Amino acid sequence: GAGPADAKLAPLPGAYPADRSGPQLLQRTLEEGSGTSKRWARSDGTGGPLAPVRVDDGVLFRIRDEDARRVSIVGDFNDWNENATRLRRTRHGLWRTVLPLKEGTWPYLFVVDGDWILDPDNPLVEADPSGDAGGEASVVELRHGEVIAPRHSEFQEGEFALTGSYDRVNEVTLASKLRYENRAQLHPELTVGTSYSFGRERWLYSVGIAQPVFASEALDVGIRVYRATATPDEHRMGDTENSLATFFFREDWRDYHEAEGIAAFATVYLGPVTRLTGRWKGEDHTSVSKNTDWGLFGGEKRMRANPAVDEGELRAVAVEVDVDTRNSVRNPTRGFYARTSWEQAGGTFGGDFGFRRATAEFRRYLKLSRGHFFDFRLAAGRMDDGERGASGGVITGFDAVPVQERFYLGGTGTMRATQFKSLSGDRMLLGNAEMRVEVFKDFQAVAFVDLGDSWIDGARNADLKTDAGIGFQDSDASFRLNVAKKVDGRPDDDGIFVSARIQRMF
Repeated sequence: GAGPADAKLAPLPGAYPADRSGPQLLQRTLEEGSGTSKRWARSDGTGGPLAPVRVDDGVLFRIRDEDARRVSIVGDFNDWNENATRLRRTRHGLWRTVLPLKEGTWPYLFVVDGDWILDPDNPLVEADPSGDAGGEASVVELRHGEVIAPRHSEFQEGEFALTGSYDRVNEVTLASKLRYENRAQLHPELTVGTSYSFGRERWLYSVGIAQPVFASEALDVGIRVYRATATPDEHRMGDTENSLATFFFREDWRDYHEAEGIAAFATVYLGPVTRLTGRWKGEDHTSVSKNTDWGLFGGEKRMRANPAVDEGELRAVAVEVDVDTRNSVRNPTRGFYARTSWEQAGGTFGGDFGFRRATAEFRRYLKLSRGHFFDFRLAAGRMDDGERGASGGVITGFDAVPVQERFYLGGTGTMRATQFKSLSGDRMLLGNAEMRVEVFKDFQAVAFVDLGDSWIDGARNADLKTDAGIGFQDSDASFRLNVAKKVDGRPDDDGIFVSARIQRMF
């Protein structure tokens, strides 16, 4: 245990450099970033809601992990003994303990079921010259009775960012974004973004305001006006990864159209992991064309044409609920993510398109034992009541659903040995599962299977296709190589598909 509250723990002498006053540590951390310095901040520069805080009897340490069976904390205060200071589990998978620390700098790590990990809510990290932490450790600084901590995301924050991207429609896009928020004082969050598409020779923009009500995480309401080169394929691949694939290998895994309009939302926070959101949007959809085939490699290879969309005004309302208990968004190893949504377009809401859509998705992440992981994703969707006006009258059914709103499976992000978007319809079922084994430090072998189908209701029944393969990745999932093949004996077997990723598929 931590010992009696009046027995203040002091840092071990000589284990770390003494040149570390609290304000200097924080300032240097935020200034030096992630370069060669021994200290750096998380990419967003802010502490999470569970970062260490000062309480009456010491410093409160917390971590959330619903699947953990045992959590402890190690540091100079207990001679890095993982059996000395266990955390107590409370509601919603929250683990906590209070340590009566003396003033000074305290490196520490959490131990979750035997794994030594950094504090995911504390961006202050320090290299460990003593070697006890295995290279680096989270740091908490106690000065004048207070914790010198990074800024929590709910406090005042200003951000200005310049970014760029590359794809076959926009070619190069340069974007800027200015954002301000002060959720602690319930100030509105203001976001102003502009970008220029060199391929389309067109200015794009997004201006939004979101107002927290009652508390920093109780109710948010907001509105946004925008003109964007939109894509329905963000779930397949992120901006950075798709830009790199297009720039180097002429593989653009997205389709595009222009969306210009206005959107409003309200989000209710139903506890620490659950949100309920209602949305309304009215936007005009316009087709855009491919403007380049250039890529650094690929010889004479030409990129796919960008398909035309059904042009017109889309007006819709949607309600969605999401629950997120993952221990990491980028590379989760525990917890689950669940999301369900319902959307109604047209009808009493107006616009040129009418349909009703419902979707559900569930992702589960399991650590079976040290170095053995099993993850799976299940997703389903259906669309009904398609209706659209035409010169000859009214079109109903699947043909009335805009092509940019239909379900598509095949290719990266969905089924890895099926041709890109070769399965489409108003019904969709998808399942992905993979087993990862850590062969040696920072290297994992993977076996995976993808099952799914998208079809038109009434034209045929679901007929699940099956892909399977193996992969290799580093433990952080910053690079992954997949080798996949159809395994159901179908005549459309196109052989072996090889793909590389720099982020998790789900």
